[in-house]
Amino acid sequence: MNIKKQSKYFYVSSAILISLLCFYGYEQVYGEKQMFKRGLSYSDQNNIPEAIKWYTLAANKGHRSAQYNLGVLYDKQNNTSEAMKWFSLLANDGDVEAQNNLGVLYDEQKNITEAMKWYTLAANKGNKDSQNNIAILYSKQNNIPEAIKWFTLAANKGYENAMFNLGLLYDQQNNIPEAIKWFTLAANKGHPSSQNNLGVWYAEQNNIPEAIKWYTLAANKGNTDSQRNLGLFYVKQKNIPEAMKWYTLAANNGNVNAQYELASLYAEQNNVPETVRWFMLSANNGHKEAIYKLAMLYDKYNNIPEAIKWFTLAAKDEKNIEAKNKLKKLLKTDNIN
Repeated sequence: MNIKKQSKYFYVSSAILISLLCFYGYEQVYGEKQMFKRGLSYSDQNNIPEAIKWYTLAANKGHRSAQYNLGVLYDKQNNTSEAMKWFSLLANDGDVEAQNNLGVLYDEQKNITEAMKWYTLAANKGNKDSQNNIAILYSKQNNIPEAIKWFTLAANKGYENAMFNLGLLYDQQNNIPEAIKWFTLAANKGHPSSQNNLGVWYAEQNNIPEAIKWYTLAANKGNTDSQRNLGLFYVKQKNIPEAMKWYTLAANNGNVNAQYELASLYAEQNNVPETVRWFMLSANNGHKEAIYKLAMLYDKYNNIPEAIKWFTLAAKDEKNIEAKNKLKKLLKTDNIN
């Protein structure tokens, strides 16, 4: 009996709601908070058209979070003009996050003047992303004092990307103590690139235990440079299984040098299919030596069409005289530029 009453009550309520929507429209029946919540719900369900519909209804009523979320959604859909429209509305009203996002959009369009304008507004209000972003622009302009100023402000807020960037900047200035200081601070917060750079520095100091420690931490977070660096280290130690393990991780994650080095290890083991596979991947990613080695491999096994194809690519490197000579021989011509 209770179930029937509840079902009937729900049916009547739904009918009334539909009638109200038809008569008055969404704007009269729902308040902006309800519209925003519906947009949020559809966004969580990845129903973007419905999310945009409800966010827009709420945004047009002045709901700031709906306006911001519209900017984010349009940006994700690469609809820059709509993203700018909604971020601008908030940014001009002093919203710091919107100011930073607007700066990013202008930055991506290479409109540096506008990017600097919005980054500066947000940075002066303490936004660490904008402080980091404006520092990057200053560093590209070789305005090192301003870059250091803004990186430092963001880094002192605990922002590990700014710490890393500050470390890079000091490294470029050959201020190694300051570089290591900031890399260490970022590395202790779990920043993989900083951990890798610390590993490189300790390896240069021949402090192998510390180098391995930092490489491993970064490698386990997916940093391909550290994965490759571990591979290089284990090759030197003649620990080929460990070297191949780390090279394979880096290679599968797209590290071109690791792909080449993994192919070289397979070549030493006379594993031709794997050698070809990894040289091919590295060559297709533009590794010059891989292109040449692949050509040599096809020449060795008398696959002349493939050898000519890869020697032709290798010969485009002016310094690769051997590739040009091999190509002349295969084509039986001296007319190779």
